[in-house]
Amino acid sequence: MTIEGVAVHGEFRKWQVDLLINGDQTRDTFIALGEDQVTARGVLAEMDTARYPNGVHVLRLRVVHSNMNYDEYITQVTFDNPQQRGVSSALLTADGKPIHRGGDGEPIIYLTFDDGPSGDTQSILGALARHNAKATFFVLGRSAQGQPDLLQIIYAAGHGIGNHSWSHRKLTGMSEATFNDEVLATQNAIGEHAATCLRPPYGATDPSTYAHATKLGLPVVLWSIDPTDWKLPGAQAIANHVIERAFPGAIVVLHDGGGNRAQTAAAVEIILRELGAQGYRFEAYCR
Repeated sequence: MTIEGVAVHGEFRKWQVDLLINGDQTRDTFIALGEDQVTARGVLAEMDTARYPNGVHVLRLRVVHSNMNYDEYITQVTFDNPQQRGVSSALLTADGKPIHRGGDGEPIIYLTFDDGPSGDTQSILGALARHNAKATFFVLGRSAQGQPDLLQIIYAAGHGIGNHSWSHRKLTGMSEATFNDEVLATQNAIGEHAATCLRPPYGATDPSTYAHATKLGLPVVLWSIDPTDWKLPGAQAIANHVIERAFPGAIVVLHDGGGNRAQTAAAVEIILRELGAQGYRFEAYCR
C-alpha cells in the first residue's frame, strides 16, 4: 500500500504516520516519520499490508508543531489479505486544504448526523429536501424510542438510518451481552427500518467492537471529516471546515441531537449550496 499526503504547517516540526489496528488508539503501529515538510502531494510511506490482520483499520497523520502541539487527520483502510490490492490512501493537509479529490472517483459526499432524532432533525431534513440531498442519521435508541413517525419521515425521504447505540456509552471493552443490549435495543426502537450499519459513540472502537458488530451483521462506519459542530463554533465555521476538506467519498460527521443544533442546520444549507455548485452529490451511506 502506498500512503500519500501533504504535511505542512506554519510552525512545522515533524510529521508521523501510524496505523491504528481496528481503529484502536491503544494499538497504534509506527509507519513513517519525516522531518521535512511535504508541501505537495507525495508519498509519505509504503507498507506491506500482509504484516497486519484483515479488517477495517485507521491511518493517522500527525503534523507536529514547534510547541509540540499537533494536527491530526485520519482515514479508514480495509485490509483483505492475501489478495490485498495496492491502494493509495488520501490524507489531509494540516493547513486545512484537501490534497486529494478522488481522481476518477465520483463526486459523492456522505453527510451523517449523530445523536438524534431531536427537535432540530426536522430543520436538517428541510435543508436536505430543498437541495434534493440524501444523508444518514445515526440514531440513539433512547432518542428514537417513541418517534416512529419521524423515523418514517426520514426513511421515506430516502435517507439512511444507522445505529448509534442506546445510551451513547463507549462500546469498547463491553461484553458481548452488554454490547448486544445496547445495539439491539436501538434496532427495536428503530423498528421496521432497522439500521444496516453501526457508528460507535465517540468513534471509539477496539477488536471486540468489530467482532460483536460483525456477528450482528452491522458494518462499523466512522468518518473522514469532523467539523466538531458540537462545540458550536458558528454555522459558517462548521460549513467552511467541511467545504475546504471535501473529497469524493468523504464521510462527514455532524449532529442532529445532544443539544441545540441550529448552527448545524444552518451550516448544512451552506454545505449543500457550495459543494453542490462544485458538482458534488449527497447520498445515503447506510440504506
